[in-house]
This record gives sequence, structure tokens and C-alpha cells, in this order.
Amino acid sequence: MASLPTATLANHTTAVTGAHPGSSGILHNAWVDRDTGSATDLLSIGEMFTAAQYLAPGIETIFEAVRRSRPGSFSATTFEFCDRGADFSSFALVRSGEQTTLPDFEAVRHLDPAHGEYGDLYDFISRVDHQSVTHTLECWRREHGNDLPALTWCSLALTDEAGHESGPHGVAARAAVRDSDAPSARSSRRSRPPVCETGPPCS
Repeated sequence: MASLPTATLANHTTAVTGAHPGSSGILHNAWVDRDTGSATDLLSIGEMFTAAQYLAPGIETIFEAVRRSRPGSFSATTFEFCDRGADFSSFALVRSGEQTTLPDFEAVRHLDPAHGEYGDLYDFISRVDHQSVTHTLECWRREHGNDLPALTWCSLALTDEAGHESGPHGVAARAAVRDSDAPSARSSRRSRPPVCETGPPCS
């Protein structure tokens, strides 16, 4: 679900809440409050991890909806700005100080051989996405003492970043699609339940 303006924070919020920017409280990536004169920039490191605080009253996230409709269920979101209501959140780990670093670049093994030509930010976002997939796998493996998630929202940013840099049909954008698909496919294979010889998944 996309909405206008087609800005990162506004559309992330629309996707997670179903509310358009005029109603969600997240108007854009940045704005100025006309009444107070205060400026908000949700793409700044100082503010992006607390972006969900700007949700308008009465707006429900998909994580809150899962909790309301399925009491006791577990939901997870990884590197998503609008994380309110999720039982596991990568951004919550950052806010609490538990997550202070990203994986070393050497751990990101799936990149296009020419990734170095796409700039330092391409490599940085690749590390962010690698951590996002890692957190997703941890939740699926129940490594945080959790039940199997009723909902997992895994956010990957490399295609967005590369598209801004090279255009939607640029070499970097095409490489980013391949590089984003690689860990996702590998994660699906790793997390697939074992299959019995008779066919149905084993318990």
C-alpha cells in the first residue's frame, strides 16, 4: 500500500497502519510544526529510532492489531520505523542500548562482486539488511524465548537506497534486488520446517 507523499517514513507508516499520511501523524520524512516552530527530521539518527511516537491518537499498527485479535501471540519487526506494539523490535534494541553495532562487513557474503563501485552507503545498508535478516531468523528459531511469531515484518532498505543513487533501472538498483533476494531465499530455506517422508511437516 503506497501513499502520497512517496516519502520513506510516510509510506512505512501507511504500510504498517493502513492510514494515509494525512491521518497517521507521520506527514513526511521531515516537517515543521507551525504552532511551535519545532522541526522534526525522522531520517536523522537522533530521531529515526523513536519515529513511532508521532503516530496520531487512535492509529493502530498491525502489531497492535495482532495483539488485540490474538492475545498472547508474538510479533516481530526488524529495522522498521513504525514498530509500536511489536514484541520484538530491532529499533527497540537500539533504543535500550542492547544493539550498538552492526555486523562486520566480512559477514555479508552475498553481495554483488561489483558492490564496491556503488559507494560506501551501499555497503553500509547491506550490513543493516544483514542484521535485519539475522534478527528475523532469531525470532523464527525462537532464540529470544519467544513463541513462533504470528507476524514477522522484515524491513530491507538496500533496494530503496540503490534506487535513489542510480535510478530504478540503474546497475546498482538491479544489483540491490539480487543482493536483497539472496539472504531472503537463504533464510526461507533455513527456517523451513523438516518434512516427513510421508509429506506433512514434522512437529
